Amino acid sequence: MTRTRIALDAEGKRFARPGTGRYASADEVVAEAPELPRERERGEVAIGSGESARDRLAARLERFRSERDRARERANDPIRRELTRQLRELGERTRALPGIGEITEEEIAAEIEAYWRGH
Repeated sequence: MTRTRIALDAEGKRFARPGTGRYASADEVVAEAPELPRERERGEVAIGSGESARDRLAARLERFRSERDRARERANDPIRRELTRQLRELGERTRALPGIGEITEEEIAAEIEAYWRGH
């Protein structure tokens, strides 16, 4: 039987580092190589952590949907809507006061800083 010697490139060697890579040895990298085309056909290419791209995408989509649903629930909260309305109204009344319209962002920041310092 003829033995074929296979050399790993730098990326392959990175995967084969014992304790830090995905595989314990270069032999494991080479042994799994024939499976990669089948995984690609199924869309199950593994990402660095070993989970498939499809699984990772599904988990991220689930997190996104969950966060989106929570944001919708918060937006529909009647107390939150009322507080938002009151805050907008207060902002409009404040901007309508004489001299307030000319205040710069820097002056507002200085006022806030002075408030927190206790002056």
